[in-house]
Amino acid sequence: MTTISIDLRDDFTALFRTWVECEQLTTDGMPTPAFAGGPPGVELRRFAPSAFDAELAVGPMTFRVPATVEVSGCVALCWTVRAQRRLEALRVRCEWSNPPEMRGYGPSSGEGLDCLQWELDGSVLALGTEDGDFLGQRASRGDGVPRALAGDLDYGTVEYTDSGLVVPFSRLEVGEVLEVHFVIAWKHAVSEDDVSAWLAVDQDHEHVIRALGVRPVGASLADGVPTAR
Repeated sequence: MTTISIDLRDDFTALFRTWVECEQLTTDGMPTPAFAGGPPGVELRRFAPSAFDAELAVGPMTFRVPATVEVSGCVALCWTVRAQRRLEALRVRCEWSNPPEMRGYGPSSGEGLDCLQWELDGSVLALGTEDGDFLGQRASRGDGVPRALAGDLDYGTVEYTDSGLVVPFSRLEVGEVLEVHFVIAWKHAVSEDDVSAWLAVDQDHEHVIRALGVRPVGASLADGVPTAR
């Protein structure tokens, strides 16, 4: 498991956990050092459970939204998973440890987006990822999702929990590579109708991987430090 720390206020830090799990295997609890790679500010971590290799890139996000939209901060993360044997029931998760009560917010989906929002004393935090329809479109192109999964993915694929989002996949064959991203954005002193954080997490996958310098799809996770696209 990797923890992402976000200082929402001087007296409050949000801790997000992210991990990959499959069958009885998980990256949760695997100690792994972070190392620099790709654009400035991006950290990489590598994990090697016996059945798959995984790499996580985490870094600040410059988002594509209208110029009038501003947020207090935005962080993106992307998992790259390569199967070493046939895998079943693989799940990629990102969840907030001990989140506050949602108080008027909650699931906030949109075209291509699954999102959860929380309100905390005038601040709003949003966690978003691609919805199953957009994942299916990537699968049909062979763009970071195996083509064989295109028919398995739809609007209801992504699962909501009380604390975050889970992206499940039915299987991954030997040598296949999977990319899944999450974006976290927050804003202070928001008005009731402010959707800035929601807009900030609604980012297409290509923009996220370029911002994080994620390796080209299909490159070996053993080739060393990833190179930017």
